Amino acid sequence: MENSLFADKSQFEFRNTTWLHLLSGLVLFAWVGVIALFIRETYGPVPLFLYYGVAVFSFIGLYYVVQAVDQRVQVRIDKDGISDRRNGIGVIPWKEVAELRLGRSRSQWLMSVRVVHPEFVEERAAPIDKWVSRVFNRKPDQVKVPLEDAHVTEELRRFIYSVANKSDMSVRLA
Repeated sequence: MENSLFADKSQFEFRNTTWLHLLSGLVLFAWVGVIALFIRETYGPVPLFLYYGVAVFSFIGLYYVVQAVDQRVQVRIDKDGISDRRNGIGVIPWKEVAELRLGRSRSQWLMSVRVVHPEFVEERAAPIDKWVSRVFNRKPDQVKVPLEDAHVTEELRRFIYSVANKSDMSVRLA
């Protein structure tokens, strides 16, 4: 394979990691059950407010199990742009990308995309995302795209560099 900056492949798709989500959901269910049993055996009847905690963690566990079954494409990176179906923004065209950072935190790859026009993200963001941005003083021009099962390959790096060579986009790859 020659070492060029131009991509041979032009579409990259990432799906949920089935075993990771399934394991996370089952561990949450088990953890909630063990905690409830421990509290009941140690302190007697379980206080009413702990049932709310059990319900919340059960819903989170159920969410992870549902994510494990969902094998639709979550993130698509292609010649049109970056599409992440989980954030509700839709396709971010390459002409809107001012900076792209690809980094790794433990086993999770994270793509951070800074857009040229912040209003592009603001008008498409979900209300909860707008609220979180205000509370945590996060810039509205940045979109974080987790790449769940992404094995960031040399092909993906070459593709991103080939797109960046055609624009003023700043690229930082781990």
